[in-house]
Parts: sequence; C-alpha cells; structure tokens
Amino acid sequence: MDMFAMRRITALLLCALLAACATGPGKTASRASKESRNEAKKAKAKPRVANVNPAPNVTLSQPASTLGDTVQHIGEEVGGSLVLMNGIESRKVGPLGFKSEKFGAVVEHLAEMTGCKCKAYPNYWFVYVAGYEPVLDVTLAGKLDGAYAGRTAGMSFGSDTPLYEAFALLGDTLGITIVADNIVAEAKCGALTLANIPLEDGLDALLQSARLVPAAFQVESTAEYIFIYASQNVTPASALLNPEALTPEQNALLDKKVDVTLPVPQEDPEHRRMVLGATPLAKVLGTLSQSIGAKVSIEPGLDDLPVNPCALRQVRVRTAMDLLIRQWYQPEFGYRLANDQIVIERRK
Repeated sequence: MDMFAMRRITALLLCALLAACATGPGKTASRASKESRNEAKKAKAKPRVANVNPAPNVTLSQPASTLGDTVQHIGEEVGGSLVLMNGIESRKVGPLGFKSEKFGAVVEHLAEMTGCKCKAYPNYWFVYVAGYEPVLDVTLAGKLDGAYAGRTAGMSFGSDTPLYEAFALLGDTLGITIVADNIVAEAKCGALTLANIPLEDGLDALLQSARLVPAAFQVESTAEYIFIYASQNVTPASALLNPEALTPEQNALLDKKVDVTLPVPQEDPEHRRMVLGATPLAKVLGTLSQSIGAKVSIEPGLDDLPVNPCALRQVRVRTAMDLLIRQWYQPEFGYRLANDQIVIERRK
C-alpha cells in the first residue's frame, strides 16, 4: 500500500470519527473559510505557560470580527479558557465592549450572537452548534496513567491546527509523549485558548474542538506515553516480529531511552517549526536512525508509508518503533532486529 492509498483510506475513516452534521447554512465543519485559514497562520500553535484563572472577569473592546479572532483576542488580552468547535470560527461577532463582565456571561453572549450553544466544564468553556452534542461526552477521565496526575498545560491554537501538531507541541513543552494514529491525528481542532489547566482537561478540550465522538477513539496510556487511536485501529501493542530471537545486547538496545522528533529535529520547542502533512517513511529514516542510535531500514515497497509529525520524549527504542508503526492502523507492518539494524517490514 502506497502513501496516497493509505491517506485516502485515512480520510474515509476520519469521517467516521467526526459528528456528521452541518455547522450552518452553506458551511460544513470539514471546510474552513479563507479567513479562518489565514487566522490559523497568524495564530500558530504556541504554549501559554502563565498560571491564569480559567474564568477571569472580562474587560475587552473590539470592532466587528470573527469568532475565531475573538477567542485569540480574549486569550491575549484577558486569559481564561475558551474552546471553539472546529468549523464555527468564521462566524461574525461584534462590535464588542465588556467591562469587568463574568467570563461565562461573555461566552454565553458570543454563543447567542453566533447561533451557537455553549457548555461550562470545570476548567474551560466550550462553544459548539446544535447537533454535535455527542462531543460533549468526550472525556479522558480515568484513562491516563498516574504518571500524569498533577500535570497542567496551557496552550493557544488557531483553527484548523491538526491534532498531530497540537500533540507534538504539548509533548515538546511538557517533556512527555502524546501520539495519535494517522486517523485521529488528521482531525483539526478549532480556535482555543487554555490557561494552565489539568492535562486531562486540556486533551478533552482538544478532542472536543476537533469534533471527535467518544465511541470512535480509544486511549492507551503508560508512564512512557499517551496513545490516542481510532477504534478501527487493531494493531497489536508490540510491533516487534522476532522477540524470541533477541540477544541480551539487542534487548539492551531496544530498552535504551531516546528522544525522537519527526520528520526533523526541533531546535527550540517553544518556537516549533510547523510541518503540515505527512512525510514519506523513506525520508525520515535518517532522522530516526540518528535519534535511536541504530540504523533503521525498510523492506522494498514501504517507502511511501505516511509519517505524521510527532515528538517522542524519553521513550525506549522499542516504544518509539511501536508508536511509529501503530500509527498506520492496519496490522500488516512490524519491525525486526537483525544484528544491530532495525528493519521495518510487512508481517508475513
């Protein structure tokens, strides 16, 4: 299967993850306006590290604008935690003038002005449209390893930021590993700004903003990583094909902890270079080999398998290989250790 065939399948499966309803006359959630795309470029993913009250009082004045721009403006001028469902960012609001208004009252006003609905969660407000109520039930409560208890994250993203970019940024910022398979990773979040809130809540907000429904994805979490994958993904937890044949030295190689950033290393995680779209597997082998300290090669015919941007932090080599291969969501690939070389190949 080549890269283009797999990406066509990914696109079809992604549709099953999303709440399949229109967001308004002549506008669907899967198609952003030119204005919202420009907004995403202006508001590239960036971490917000200040410990800000998720619901401060709002003093704000702005001319008529879009809902997406207003969320970014609130994040920059006020703080707090406000999340839009993807697809509504170009709706018009304003002009606006608030003076020490309660955060919730402002969100309710914005929702009413744009024909949307809103819901308050303990650490953020979420704005959506009628018909997408299933996304309200998204929760990672009880699904994350205890190693992430007490972790907080602040962030700000422009609309249409792919989840793979959001997860990679969070991983870089927090020094942890958050990866999605290629189906989930292709979903795009809405405009959002989050104060420092629990990591679990921040991930809930990202998934809700990308219009994912609870039954369509699963979460696997250990102290090493958080892996979010589509329910259709039936890849085994381990992609290693010859575990019984390994020597102690080879097992030691696989147990070595490494940092891996694909498709290319990032010199400064707080000013991350955004890479849009997947890179063919053959083009990341050099970076992968250098990162894990062993040559990685591939069986002929696998050159074009798509690798989305990701950041793996202090994971074992075996974990890095498993997370890479499990992104392809079909149980037909694995890796074999031959001497001191790792070979990615089809399962026989």
